[in-house]
Amino acid sequence: MSAVTISPKSSMSGEEGGGSWLVVAAAFFVQFIICGISYSLGIFHVVFQDVFAHNHFDTSWVGSIQLCIGFGLALTPSIMIVEQHFHEARVEALSIVSGGIGVGIITFPVVIRHLLDYLSWRGTLLILSGVAFHMVIFGAVMKPAPKKKPLHLMPLLSFLPLRHPIFHGMCIANLFWSFGSTVIYMYLPAYSIEKGIDFYTSTFLISCIGMASFTARMIFAFMGHNSALDDVTAISCSICLGVVLTGVSPLLFKDFAGQIGYALLFGFYSGYWTIFLSQVSRELIGPEYVAMGNGFLSFMIAVGSLLGGPAAVWRSVSSLQLKVDTDSSSLWKELKNSCIIMP
Repeated sequence: MSAVTISPKSSMSGEEGGGSWLVVAAAFFVQFIICGISYSLGIFHVVFQDVFAHNHFDTSWVGSIQLCIGFGLALTPSIMIVEQHFHEARVEALSIVSGGIGVGIITFPVVIRHLLDYLSWRGTLLILSGVAFHMVIFGAVMKPAPKKKPLHLMPLLSFLPLRHPIFHGMCIANLFWSFGSTVIYMYLPAYSIEKGIDFYTSTFLISCIGMASFTARMIFAFMGHNSALDDVTAISCSICLGVVLTGVSPLLFKDFAGQIGYALLFGFYSGYWTIFLSQVSRELIGPEYVAMGNGFLSFMIAVGSLLGGPAAVWRSVSSLQLKVDTDSSSLWKELKNSCIIMP
């Protein structure tokens, strides 16, 4: 199939005006809802295991399928629509949008904890479904930016980005990152409970990740243009941070204060990583292929999210209990998956 050229009817240039920032606000709330609910899956994992009396492997599929299929279809368009509307202020706009991830991770664990107290898990899921339905409204606001230049439509099934060998490494890195981070979001509350922390206090760890993630995104929103590093080097530095962080995590996991420290450091690292994904994709394969490139990256993230939780438990579960030791914990073995290796 060949590319098709379409001349736009409008002569507007799609400048970064008030309408574009309205799209940013809509995309912010889409990220807020999707990631706030999805990354709180560790709370429901504990609840479902208690209610249904099943092991970690069985209950882990609930959150994995939710991350992979349920919300994955709405996440990428909310990023790509902002890419269309902004050029000069693209980094700032994307940082604000991705800041919704951090705010959602801060907010939803607290909200879910209180909803579980008053409405049980069924009522909580019903309320969250209503909240998620609001994405339809925000999606209606996110209209494409009109362009002066002709539009070049690429083939529907195109693998042009995969012609770049370095992009293969980027896809593999996203697979590993999604695999490892899903393990952390899903099992960190359960691990904290296993160490003697009560359920309500353990949910605070997820909010700590959100606080650090939001801080990282806002910092790099206003410092990104002033950095002397290119995007590929910057994201490689975040990988090194993740490797070091995971390497020292056994020293931090011995008490709740250390777990909070790990959650804050991991949140800062994950915020740094995700904010540069679109920029690195643009730098590696060019702006004309960035939409397809982000699609491939999102697919790898979805695969990692689907397999991360069940694969971790498949290795560590014995009978119906997740065995945890101070010196050689099963969760620690799986946390090593968050060390991303990029060629």
